[in-house]
Amino acid sequence: MAVALLLFALPGPARAEAACGGEMAGTAQESPQGSPQESSIVGQIVRRVEGSDLRLADGRLVRLAGIVAQDEGGVPGLPADGLAGHRVSLTVLDVPDRYGRLVALVQTGPDEGAAGLQVRLLEQGLAVLAPDSVPAGCRTRLVEAERRGRIAQAGVWQVFPLDARDAAALARFSGRFAVLAGEVVRVGRTQARDYLDFGRQWRKDVTVEVPRASRAAFSGAGKDSQRLVMHRIEARGLIFASGGPALEAWTPEQMDDVEPAAAREGRAGRILTREGDEP
Repeated sequence: MAVALLLFALPGPARAEAACGGEMAGTAQESPQGSPQESSIVGQIVRRVEGSDLRLADGRLVRLAGIVAQDEGGVPGLPADGLAGHRVSLTVLDVPDRYGRLVALVQTGPDEGAAGLQVRLLEQGLAVLAPDSVPAGCRTRLVEAERRGRIAQAGVWQVFPLDARDAAALARFSGRFAVLAGEVVRVGRTQARDYLDFGRQWRKDVTVEVPRASRAAFSGAGKDSQRLVMHRIEARGLIFASGGPALEAWTPEQMDDVEPAAAREGRAGRILTREGDEP
């Protein structure tokens, strides 16, 4: 089938922002396939490849911007063939990534706005928010959609958030995206990064790591690591092994200060260097 390619004369962020409101402005122009300036594509989904990647009829691969979907570890994911055959409009946010994927907001109906597919998947609990860079108006829609799915305990919210005290459960998600929640027992700091520990033995327990390059961003968002001792936080990201299970938080959007436990219970936390940690 023929696939139409359209280019709209709005700059990328403004164009996507307008599209999130359900209306696209600008003059359509022809654009060569694969051009970095290509902004809007109309095509047909052939199948889901894996995670939140979709294959179009013209062979190109699309990653759904702003969300993560997976169907491993007991977490519901996108239906294998439920999206096949759908004709969609894609708002491409950037040049293809290193895997050649177009990172895009996907619209399946005329009235749902540019991120309509992402919104529906979040509402159904078939995906969770990712710390992607998406236009503010789109992010607001996605946050609200995830909240509705979470309130309904749909899909992934029957599993997430994982208890940060349960290192064994987090270890089973090694190499995959997860949402965890727990009380920060203490904060360790080295020159390279901050460590938010959920247990007394960091070599075995769960840790959220904040790289040094991200400290200023977290501080500016009111999420300075050293202020989160004895707070209950929620974090999301890729799980990997670093002693115990760990999650690296590069952006403040990956972490929320859910509840200040020290204020609730009048307890003091500990701020240590890793050299001073308990074995």
